[in-house]
Amino acid sequence: MEYGLIGQRLAYSSSKEIHALFADYDYQNVVLTREDLPGFFASRDFKGINVTAPYKKDVLPFLDEVDDLVERTGVVNTVINRNGRLIGYNTDYPGMISLIKRCGITLTGKKVLIAGSGGASLTAKAVADFFGAREVWRVSRTGKEGCLTYGQAAAQHEDADIWINTTPCGSYPVPGYAPFDIELYPYLIGVIDCVYNPLRSFIVRCICGDNPTGYLHFRATDIKPVQNLVENLLWNLIEDAPNRRSIDQMTMGLMFVHLMNHTEMLSVGSKEQETMVRVLRYIEENYLSGSLAQVASMLHYDQAWLSREIKRRTKKNFTQLMQEKRLSQAAWLLQNTDENVSDIAIAVGYENISYFHRLFAAHFGVSPRAFRKQPEAAGANKDTF
Repeated sequence: MEYGLIGQRLAYSSSKEIHALFADYDYQNVVLTREDLPGFFASRDFKGINVTAPYKKDVLPFLDEVDDLVERTGVVNTVINRNGRLIGYNTDYPGMISLIKRCGITLTGKKVLIAGSGGASLTAKAVADFFGAREVWRVSRTGKEGCLTYGQAAAQHEDADIWINTTPCGSYPVPGYAPFDIELYPYLIGVIDCVYNPLRSFIVRCICGDNPTGYLHFRATDIKPVQNLVENLLWNLIEDAPNRRSIDQMTMGLMFVHLMNHTEMLSVGSKEQETMVRVLRYIEENYLSGSLAQVASMLHYDQAWLSREIKRRTKKNFTQLMQEKRLSQAAWLLQNTDENVSDIAIAVGYENISYFHRLFAAHFGVSPRAFRKQPEAAGANKDTF
């Protein structure tokens, strides 16, 4: 292997496809256990690798040298083999800075809450400090490792200005869940999210490159929060309010977040793109009993053609997308409920419990019970920014 990504759960990673767009080199996704790490790094059989959860801190003992950002954050996401010496870098740090600047969000003088306790949360804290945030608090379900619990955050920091989500919550295929309720934070002016999912990523690609019209059309007549935000934009334009540019950028960001929760109101530039949005929405809503034949019939398409189109557009077949939805729903239930494993397997559509265990272990690299014992950050799959 020349280049690649190592981690415990890589089913959602788009790293291989992203690198294929850059150059024609060998890039592999490599699933490793913690027991595999010493042998992998001892062999030094690679030119460069990216590192994702949960190993962004675990790889440090195997490196010969690290850069200043790693020293500052204690987190590595890139390792380069330079003439046999392994050098660690944190490229998440400049990536997150670029993301925040691109969004037009200002952290200077703000109170920032960070959801998560893993490596990405440490990078987010360092970035918030870099921007001059007034206060920075990490928040997790357990409250361990110097974090607040979500209950403590709501009770003690309702005046927070910014949330940064570094947990896997909201990632495909469980996009409807957030680790915190923004309604509890009346002074909130921005939310920064480090996760992605295929439906929303597909929609973003429609805007950025795959859509020749360059726009998306949402039928927003009945979406009251969006109407309110549009009214705020118009008021700012008319009144020429102070800090209008920053307010407008924040408002547009919040409006897009709301629109992403109403993809049923979306029309895209081409019929094929709209078909994919409807297929992905169908999977989210029918993962227990849905079938390719049913969705093909519903959309009035030939089943074989639709199967090929799904593979071409999402890089995965229909069965894989359905399976990922079920398994990720199971993962969320394991981390957020006390239901036993057998009941969770049945709840997500697997009556054969042994088969569920095999699928889950193959997908996540650990058994359901072992997964439940791991900290919440281990479920995140946030590759290099």
